[in-house]
Amino acid sequence: MPGTAVRGAPASTSGGRLALVAAILLAGVLSGWALSARRPSAPAGPRPALERRYEQVDLGSFRKELLVDAATLAHESFEVKVALVLNPDYGDLAVYRPLVEKRRDLLRHITQTEIVNAKPDGELRKPTALEGLSQEIRKRLNAELGPSAAGQDLIQKVIFPESKLPPRR
Repeated sequence: MPGTAVRGAPASTSGGRLALVAAILLAGVLSGWALSARRPSAPAGPRPALERRYEQVDLGSFRKELLVDAATLAHESFEVKVALVLNPDYGDLAVYRPLVEKRRDLLRHITQTEIVNAKPDGELRKPTALEGLSQEIRKRLNAELGPSAAGQDLIQKVIFPESKLPPRR
C-alpha cells in the first residue's frame, strides 16, 4: 500500500495550492474594491503663474522721432522694445513659436509702419500710450496670424521690456 499513500499526497498538495491561489485572488479583489470605494483625491488646481508655459518672441526696437518745436526743428525720441507673449492655450508653442519667428520681419513691418508711424506725436506723449499701443499691436498681429481652430489668439500679450518715452507736453 505504499503506492496508495504516494497517490494521496499529491492530491492533498494540489488542493492546498488551489486554496492558496483562491485566497490570493480573493484578497486582490477585496483590495481593489476597497481602493475604488475610497473618496477620490481632489482634482489638481490650476498651476501657479510661475509654472505655466511661457514663450516670448522678441520683435526688437521701434523708434519714432517726435517734433518738439517746429521753429527750431528739435526732436525727441519715442523708442520701445516690443516682445510678444504667446498664448499657451493656442496649441503646442514649440511648434508655433518658430512659425512666428519666421514671420518676424513681416510683424516688425506691420508694427512700425501701420501702428507706430501712424500715431500722431501727441498720442505717443500720453501717459497711456504704451497701454493703447500694446492693445493695438496685439489685435493687429493676431489678425495677421489668424486664430486657432478653437478660436484662440496666438498673441496673448504685448510687452515693452525697454522703453524711452518723451516727456509729456
